[in-house]
Amino acid sequence: MKKHLARICAVVMLLTLVLSMAACKTAGSDDNIVRITLIYDENSPYKPVNGGSVINGGSNGGGSVTPAPTNNGGGSDSTTAPTTTPTTASNGGGNDTPAPSSDAPTEAPAADTLPSDPAGILAKYKEVMDNTKATIKTYDKFDYIEITEFDVGSASGIIRPIVEGLITSKDKAEVQHRDDHKQIPPVNDVGVGCGLTNAGAIKSASCVDNGDGTATIKITLNDEVNPEPMDEATGVSSSNVGGIFACMSKSATEKTIMENIGKVPGGQLNSIDLTYKDCTVEMTFDKAANHATKINYTTPGHAAASVKVVFNINANVCLENHVEISNMVY
Repeated sequence: MKKHLARICAVVMLLTLVLSMAACKTAGSDDNIVRITLIYDENSPYKPVNGGSVINGGSNGGGSVTPAPTNNGGGSDSTTAPTTTPTTASNGGGNDTPAPSSDAPTEAPAADTLPSDPAGILAKYKEVMDNTKATIKTYDKFDYIEITEFDVGSASGIIRPIVEGLITSKDKAEVQHRDDHKQIPPVNDVGVGCGLTNAGAIKSASCVDNGDGTATIKITLNDEVNPEPMDEATGVSSSNVGGIFACMSKSATEKTIMENIGKVPGGQLNSIDLTYKDCTVEMTFDKAANHATKINYTTPGHAAASVKVVFNINANVCLENHVEISNMVY
């Protein structure tokens, strides 16, 4: 998936370069910069054009996480029912106090303790995901990409169908039955399920008891510019996003783009920055077995790049990657 998205970036830039050169006979020179944005936010220096709107967090998006109900786990102490009055000893006159009746209130059982703070929730997520990767046998995977914004000026009508042909949209996606435990996203190709330990990277987190022997953890990370993916050999990540999610390496993305735009005479990549915004994981797990039963990942990746062409073009292309794991067998 990471390499696939890098190729999409390259194709968008390459096609924009070619069409820009074709149009240069009638266009005037400006500052020779084209800006490509793949997933942007309101604070991006590259604003949407032609009335485009930023992505809003939805049910699968990177919006804020609803806090866990206070009476539904989350580490709160359980309440106890009133205890019975102790039976008094005999006073020597044979008038012992009767034992409590069968319908007298008894002490309530202690509730399961679930973490409520970001550090505790992250630690629980890591514990469950590490165990999941170590013990899972098979699972179903459903992944797709959504184009939530696409504007490359007058070339949009030509380039968008090409990009749509490169991605797997939700209506074209098929469920894959898998048995390669290391390929369970978001961290692919490694045996660990989570490499993030910095709770300060968390934007919001919740852990809710579902009342059926399972609980659901939801974590959304803060935005991060140019995160690096987890090292496949060591399972260690130098970035926050890379510790939980599969992300594209900036250097590898630059190399892929240059291999493509270098085919156009004079084509040049001036700069590129990759920002991951509101990446969210929602995991339901079996509390007794301590392994996941369902996982949904939403990974919005934002790439802002400048490419030298013969005149200025502003372009916004927003892609959002979704991965759903279900039917997990251990």
